[in-house]
Amino acid sequence: MSFEFKLPDIGEGVVEGEIVSWLVAEGDTVSEDQPIVEVLTDKATVVIPSPKAGRVTKLPWKVGDSVGVGKTLIVLDIGAGEAPAKAAHVEVPRTPPPPPTPSPRPQPQPVISEAPVDSDLEDDDELIVDAIDDTPPTMDDVSVPAGPVLASPSTRRLARELGVPLARIAGSGRQGRVTRDDIER
Repeated sequence: MSFEFKLPDIGEGVVEGEIVSWLVAEGDTVSEDQPIVEVLTDKATVVIPSPKAGRVTKLPWKVGDSVGVGKTLIVLDIGAGEAPAKAAHVEVPRTPPPPPTPSPRPQPQPVISEAPVDSDLEDDDELIVDAIDDTPPTMDDVSVPAGPVLASPSTRRLARELGVPLARIAGSGRQGRVTRDDIER
């Protein structure tokens, strides 16, 4: 017997979600509550578990597709009252990757000239300090982390709409997070 699992209402105000990755493939046997798909909403990335045990017969959406709440997400063959066979594959627990550490930017330090020390200096005498170049770094000067890019779902959507690759943007937000202003620049 076929069972169509529809995208549930994930949160208040969420009307659709983008398929980030499938954790199962057509023909796989899944158990109840086994994670089957990662969905990106305007608010968060959510892992959705299978509501029933069975065999995956159809995955109507591809990675990157947007699925509306209430649309069929996956079709399972749950059998006619018989217990489904156990999954043939070994589940490997998924651990989230560690958050990327922003590459440390060397802070410019003032260079004090090597003037000879004169014991006759008075308190109002000044040390000579070389000027520091305060021009902002360009994209060529900034090292972009190789790991996942920190950005909110709405920022990712804006980048996708404008055709801006997130991996090429140096984030100005906290912990190197890419912001809407970074994308618009």
